[in-house]
Amino acid sequence: WLGPWTAPSVKNDDEVAYPVLTTVKMGWLACDDVGKLVAAAITSDVSGKRYDISGVESPTGPELAEIYSAALGREIKYRAMPPKEMGAIIDKAFGEGVGDRIAQMYRAEQEDPNPEPKFHDMSSVLKTFPVKMTTTKEWVSQKREAFCK
Repeated sequence: WLGPWTAPSVKNDDEVAYPVLTTVKMGWLACDDVGKLVAAAITSDVSGKRYDISGVESPTGPELAEIYSAALGREIKYRAMPPKEMGAIIDKAFGEGVGDRIAQMYRAEQEDPNPEPKFHDMSSVLKTFPVKMTTTKEWVSQKREAFCK
């Protein structure tokens, strides 16, 4: 969300724009939380085991906008960004051609009639690795500066 495909739209247009359809529940996961889980795994005996992880919440796009609104103290809307738009932003930021692959991935997800869930029940993972996960509201509040003028 701090990338040029989302942060500027929150800051300038009061909208969270991301190429995920409005009805899809996403288990958004803070990179710091990934680090906490990896560190916990390194210090545990989990060799040969696999864990599906996600954030502890799974808001739809409009629910995500409500969380942003509460964290930032102003009304934020959600916009399901067309994958091609995100691809163009990524090309501009990282070089021509990179965005095409990303756009294709999101396009395939949007067109899939039976997409895989984008979140996982974290209760058993957090029993194995008892780390404090960051809620979306906490994360947005921590990064407030990136989303406000």
